[in-house]
Formats: sequence, structure tokens, C-alpha cells
Amino acid sequence: MPGHHASAFAFVPFLLVAASLPAQGVLALQRSFHLGAYSGSIDAPSGALELASGVGSADLLANGSFSGHLDLMTLAASGATFTPNDPFGGLYSVAPDGTVWMDLDPAHPGNNVGVLWIDAAGSVMHSARFGTDENAFAMVAIAKSTGMSNASVSGTYYYTGQGLEFVGGTWHTWAHWGLATFDGAGNATIVGSEQSATPTGSTTVAATDTITYTIAADGSAMINNDLGAVSSDGNLLFAVTQQAANSGVGITIAVRVGGSYDLQQLGGRFSLTGLRFTLGTGTALPRTTSEFDSVQLTGFGPGSGAWTNTGIVIDGTSLGQTQTTPPAGGSATLTGNGVLTLADAAGTIELGVAANGRYAVGRRVGPATNVMFALRQCPPAFAYGSPTAGTGGVPPSLGMRGFPTLGNGNWRLRVDGGIGGGVGVVGIGFAPAPGVPALGGLIWIDPTNAFLPLLLLGGASGQAGAGSGEVGVVVPNVPSLEFVRLDAQALVLDPAAPAGFSMSGGFEARLCR
Repeated sequence: MPGHHASAFAFVPFLLVAASLPAQGVLALQRSFHLGAYSGSIDAPSGALELASGVGSADLLANGSFSGHLDLMTLAASGATFTPNDPFGGLYSVAPDGTVWMDLDPAHPGNNVGVLWIDAAGSVMHSARFGTDENAFAMVAIAKSTGMSNASVSGTYYYTGQGLEFVGGTWHTWAHWGLATFDGAGNATIVGSEQSATPTGSTTVAATDTITYTIAADGSAMINNDLGAVSSDGNLLFAVTQQAANSGVGITIAVRVGGSYDLQQLGGRFSLTGLRFTLGTGTALPRTTSEFDSVQLTGFGPGSGAWTNTGIVIDGTSLGQTQTTPPAGGSATLTGNGVLTLADAAGTIELGVAANGRYAVGRRVGPATNVMFALRQCPPAFAYGSPTAGTGGVPPSLGMRGFPTLGNGNWRLRVDGGIGGGVGVVGIGFAPAPGVPALGGLIWIDPTNAFLPLLLLGGASGQAGAGSGEVGVVVPNVPSLEFVRLDAQALVLDPAAPAGFSMSGGFEARLCR
């Protein structure tokens, strides 16, 4: 709201939603991230705008806590305000569906929880507004690295950016997209388009430019006087606009172009977030629109396919916030140069796909300026069936640590809630069973071709629910194994169980890349 100080946690990477953190995290991250974000809010009922952009860092620790800061530029009709080192912190948990839940107020659980998407390697996160608060935002986080330099950024990149500025007493939104060619030595050339929108209309013109850049050893970047960051593989970068003199804030995201593309190879699950601003006059304008989606992409051939979509869309106007569902999907086409077009009932989304197929950046085509970002996800893992309790009436539970990505030599299945100091096995098969009665409980995995690694539980000996332990699974780096289903169930020797075995329910995961 105008006149309200926009703290780091007022708009990014967190938001207000009535929820609690998942009890256990899939990933225990012990790494630091570069953060880039920008935000816009529309005051209800005045309709006054306030914009902000932030650049900073966050440290995520293996114990489930995090802390960080953002350098914030806040922009209102009255002018720009810069707040350095605005801090935030709290607790986090990574869920099996690839979402990261962050609680900024652990003393009051559920009062200030944010949701982000994370890739299976734990190296990139992104988000958009997830709940019906007034602050719409777009955010990208890239893990810090070592040994980076200007040479780490070379080749041609798809870029898309969006921002806002207050010029001559009028709000303008801008967007730009196209190709940027980096020479690996600190210079780049731009060929693309620039869109400018005011309350009275939108114009798009061709744009060319030359820029300079500097990449530090940890991946932090200065790109044409905007601060940002680059991923360790050089395939993803962002830059945040903070220009008090020009009254401008915004973000630009870019991905490196590959040599060839195939929609059948690209197919899989992606997270998709976006932020859109629509200017104009009337009771429903200006408007902010945020999307937070899970997309399933299927290729029928190298260049054609389909996509399905589930998620939420949050619109904000002077009348308040409303939540709807996005279109369910439609057709997909992929050109040889890596431009992915997703058609749905609302129009088309154009995304430039990174060379590694993990990232994509683009926009929804139309008069409203916007930016969208996609990140490859593993299929969600989940528990199913019913457990069999042991000592103290406590049943064991089964989950995973890490994601079952191809080539992961340290994926683990974790058992909690067993008898302290117990011994058992984790059955791992390739199909479920319909709860077959056996050993005093129900068997939820098909024993055909199943293997049974030994499970040793820690905790106080004999204590109910105190036992926990893990078994390791080496996932081969074999492309043909992508999407192979694994079903697992834990069985623990327990004298208080009906036939001497307490059991978890079933657990399903699919191999991914």
C-alpha cells in the first residue's frame, strides 16, 4: 500500500496463506542462493499502485532454517525509496511435489507461509503470489557457485523481462523479449522487441542494443548496470532493475539456447509461474495477475504435442483480490530453435527453452506486459494405502530424501515412527498391490521382482515411534528409465504388532531427470 514500508517478506519470496509446513522435508538444503524479484500492489479501494524490486541472498541450512536479506527499491507516485539489507528468516520444508514451504513466523505457525517451486537438484527456485494478499510478485533464486567468470556466460540466450515506471505523472509498464548473444568476455548484443503500455494503450517496437556484463566467482552478476546472478552451468541468468532516477523497477530472466530440440524428449512435468500487469481505467483496472501452475507436457513428435495444467490465478484490483483456476491446457508446438508455444482457451504462451531442457522463460502474448518462468519438476511422490501399527499403537511412515533423478547415487527412502532400535526391510518393487492381507497387515507393493534392502532404525531401544532410518537407492543414469514407477513399503520387526511386523503404507515415486 502507498506509504507502507515494503519489507523483504512483504512481497518476496513469501506471501500470506493459511497453511503449515509439511512435517518433514525431502531435501535438507545447505546452500546459499542469489535472489531476484519484483512486486506490485494495488491498494483497495483507492487503486493506488506501489511497486518494488529486490535483489539479495538467502541461506538455507540443513536443520530446516533459513535467513537472508533483500536490497529493496520501493516505488510509489510520491517517489522512490531504497532500503538496503532488509532481513527475513524462518523455517522451510521441501515437499515431495517439488514445492518449498517457508514459514516466516514460526512462533505463530500458518500465519505467514510462502510456497515456491524448486528443481530436483535444489539449485533453482521460483515463485509467484500463491494466496489472496495484495502483493503480486515474481521471484527467481539461483544457488551460489564457485569459479564463475565472464567466460561462464557465452552463446545466445532467450530473454524476457517486465517492469514498471512512473514517468510524467503516469504509470507505464514495459516488457522486452528476444535474443541476447554474450561473447564470454563481457559484451553482448540484443535483438528483440520492446513493449510499452500506459492506461491508454500498448505499443511494441523492434529493439537492438549492446550491453556489458561482469560475472563474479560466486555467480553474482552486473548486467548492463543491473544486479543479478547466473547458474553454475551458465544456462540461466536474471537481472533486477532498480532505477530511482528513472523511477523504474523490474526483472529480466534469460536461458541459453540449445542446438536442437525435440518435444518428445522435453515432455514431462514443469512448474510455471507468471506475473502480469494490465493498466487502464475503470473499476477493474489497473490489475495485477499472478499464476502458480503445474504443467504436464506431452510430445507426440519432435515439434507437436499437448499440455495439461492445474494451478491458481490471483487477480488484484482496487476491489480486492480474487482467485480462479487457469485454463486446463491445450496444444503444444516446439520449433527447432527452441520456442515452445502453449495454446489454451485464454490465448498463447511463448517460452524459450534452455539448452538443458530444465528452464524456460517467456510471456503470455497480448497487450498486458508480463513475464513467465518454467522449471522442470519430478512427478509428485506420495503415500497410499493404510499402515499397520506396532508398539504403542504407532505405525511407521515411509517417505524419501532427495528426488529420484537419473544418476542420483544417494536417493534415500526414509522410515519414521518405528519401534526404537528396530530392524526391518524396505520392500521396493515396480507396481502396487491392492492391500493384500499378509504378516498381520496389508501388503501394498507387488512382490514380483521386488528387492528388500535391510533397514536399521535408531532411537531409544523399544520406545514407541522413536525409530527412524534410511536405505539408499542408486538410480542409474539411463534415459530409458525416466518415468519408471517405484513402489515401496517398510516392514519393521515389532513384538506388539499383530503378527510381529509393523508396516507403513505404500509409497510411490517415479524416476525423473
